[in-house]
Amino acid sequence: MATNSGFYHVGWPKLWGDCGSMLISGMTAHSPPTADGTIRLERTGPFIPPISLPVRSVIVTDNFRKQMEQSGMFELGFKNVIKHHIARFQWEHWDRTRKIPEIPESGEPEGFVLDRPHDPLAAEEMGQVWQVLFDENAIFKSRWIDDWNRRRKEFRSYETMVNPATWRGQHFFGVEGSGFRFVTQAGRDWLQSHAAGWLLFHPCLEWDPEAPGFD
Repeated sequence: MATNSGFYHVGWPKLWGDCGSMLISGMTAHSPPTADGTIRLERTGPFIPPISLPVRSVIVTDNFRKQMEQSGMFELGFKNVIKHHIARFQWEHWDRTRKIPEIPESGEPEGFVLDRPHDPLAAEEMGQVWQVLFDENAIFKSRWIDDWNRRRKEFRSYETMVNPATWRGQHFFGVEGSGFRFVTQAGRDWLQSHAAGWLLFHPCLEWDPEAPGFD
């Protein structure tokens, strides 16, 4: 039987479904990156959470980058992000405990961004933002499960396993070719204390490639 690995899969808060994900994280895969791989961020602004997780990216504000560097805990790189389309829209003071008060006319979450013009002033007010660059050497796998969570009233569709033997000591790390990001218990504690409310942490199981049933 698999046991807890001491690692956590990092995710975004469950808030207002896909609309909430769009407001929190925006998009970095909608427009192609530049020739040198610089990603283009499209989101609402000028507010941006200290850390957010668009598909296959982790984005941090300049202040949060400095906090991570000064902590001495994380071995990470950072690359500047192009603020390609920043739509002025204020949602950060909405009551998270209530139903979302507004949705795009199209009904599509992307409408929060794409239905509004790029606002250069909002982009400037946002400040510099960075893509986090990870060591991506750990080995993980996911497996589908059929587990009805009565408390949350939803299905958990998969569980994540990490092979501890492939971990290289980083407290925040990734997996090559995957958008999945993981933290240790120490990394989780730091992120929870510095970015409360903007991330969720799902415990990972320990994956032993030699154990039966994990092929």
